[in-house]
Amino acid sequence: SAAVIVAALTFHFVRSSEIKSFELEYKDAVHKVEDAVTLGMKNKLNAAKTFAAIYETSFMEWPNATFTNAEFDSQAQGQLEIANGMAISFNPIIDETNRVEFEQHAADSASLLGHENLVTRSCDDDSGSTCRIVTDGIYRKAPNPNGSGLINVDDPGFSPESMNYPNTLVPVWQIYPISNWRAVMFNLHSEQKRQRALDNMLDFNLPTVTSLLHLVQDDEMNPSSILFYPVTRNVDSDEIVG
Repeated sequence: SAAVIVAALTFHFVRSSEIKSFELEYKDAVHKVEDAVTLGMKNKLNAAKTFAAIYETSFMEWPNATFTNAEFDSQAQGQLEIANGMAISFNPIIDETNRVEFEQHAADSASLLGHENLVTRSCDDDSGSTCRIVTDGIYRKAPNPNGSGLINVDDPGFSPESMNYPNTLVPVWQIYPISNWRAVMFNLHSEQKRQRALDNMLDFNLPTVTSLLHLVQDDEMNPSSILFYPVTRNVDSDEIVG
């Protein structure tokens, strides 16, 4: 019986020690993950803040703000590396009062963006439902009438789901890397998850993050989130222009 008691006590103490060791390792791992996520978000916020400041100090006329492809890439590449993100873009705030002016500016500046497919259509579909160019104007996604997936359609400039900003459009304009050219002129405010984050950004003039969504440039499902950071008219202004 003495041997049985010793064995039982040994098992109890060893098991308790292993559980405590596991708990300590688990808590340490949780803290490391938390620190890594926090640092990653801070880096993304700081990169977005710097990128926004570049626009705020470089342009006076809004929303017609366009860098040359070389200028944009030189600014965007480093910020994207700091942020460890997939893409970074400038997206102006548009409504019915400045849409015609912006779309004309976009058509005139399309050659500055750095991708031929934004100037010359890459398919035989002149309607733009499968491939578009900048001169087609701002677009959104809509169900295909034949029932198979989504197609590109001209954006009507009205999103009734947005209570405070139904007439607001937020098209992707300049984007890095330019391999994501298909997203250019897509109205971010037309999609529900993006719309909710953009409305919060406009309401509170604060950075916002979307819930998980599918990016326009991804052919296959690749769950992602977008950080929206407000660009104001200048560094001393609260008026959001992009």
